[in-house]
Amino acid sequence: NLVFADDVVKGDVAYLIKDWNSLDNSDSGFLITLLDMELTVDFITDEEIMYTDFSDYKLIFISNDRFKHVIHLPEHNIVLANKRFSDWFGFLDMGNVRTIASNAMLKIKKNGDMIGAYDRATFKLGGVSVPYYFLPKKYKNMNAMSTATTNTGRTSELGDVVSYLDDGKKKCFFGIVESNLWTKEATKLFKECVMFALPPPEMNH
Repeated sequence: NLVFADDVVKGDVAYLIKDWNSLDNSDSGFLITLLDMELTVDFITDEEIMYTDFSDYKLIFISNDRFKHVIHLPEHNIVLANKRFSDWFGFLDMGNVRTIASNAMLKIKKNGDMIGAYDRATFKLGGVSVPYYFLPKKYKNMNAMSTATTNTGRTSELGDVVSYLDDGKKKCFFGIVESNLWTKEATKLFKECVMFALPPPEMNH
């Protein structure tokens, strides 16, 4: 039997990458966790966004690359692990995602508990600090739900490192982007983020 392209079974997750050269270590934790959750993954490059039918995917995952064509995505359930496009997807009313890096181990706060974001402070000894992104509190869409916030030792948090938004489609902003350096707690946060954004089982194709 001939198999036509339209009959090819699509994966659960459309994983957006700039191009095949942009896949690197920072993607490994994301990929391992998605596969651990028994989700199938299709890679879609930036150039392919314009020609891809996303309707059969349960989820679109946007990695931390520079994209040209993300603004052409349809309304869909999304996990955004990228410092760009937060306003486009409704997480910020204005302003930009901010970055925190430190020569000490970065922590975040969830339900009042301090959690380590990464298993180290720098990429290599004496090297560049491992950053995470956050949605600044003063610019955040008031409907976005704080799930994990910055923890810098200040009395108040600067903003959301993980944030959920349901505006008819379920979306999660996930700022702990160096996924090969995650702690167990950060991995769990990402799983919860994906679970939030996935459609309920009865709606799956």
